[in-house]
Amino acid sequence: MTTPSYIPEGMPQLMPYITVKDIEASLKFYQTCFGFMPAESPLADGNTLVHAEMSFHNARIMLGRQGAMQNNSVTPKHSQIQHGIGLYMYCPDVKAHYEQAKSAGAEIIMEPALMFWGDEMYSVADADGYHWSFGENKEAFDPNKIPPGFNVK
Repeated sequence: MTTPSYIPEGMPQLMPYITVKDIEASLKFYQTCFGFMPAESPLADGNTLVHAEMSFHNARIMLGRQGAMQNNSVTPKHSQIQHGIGLYMYCPDVKAHYEQAKSAGAEIIMEPALMFWGDEMYSVADADGYHWSFGENKEAFDPNKIPPGFNVK
């Protein structure tokens, strides 16, 4: 008899749970703009989706409808407050990913740029107001490239 793992097979160690206003719209947005794919069959309460999961390479996210399943969280757009968390994902070709997101209508916050830590990255806001950054590592981190006055303490 084998001992079961504390993580279900095929699941990542960390899986963000994102509250969204409309799961169907979010599923379409994350698939079209970011390349996520549905990971499981969504859960519905009647004709309304209340939970869904999506994956992108080895990353996975859960989506919960605002107000469903005893979820009192609200989206940044609904609360008019930018939450203190951002989502940063690596992708194999950040320029192509950026073009896909831009052409699909994502709100670009920052154009692709090489950052001092060695990643080329860009940032967008999704329809619910969450900030996403996508990066591709281009070079090793060099502490000598930290901009003057950048407080790292």
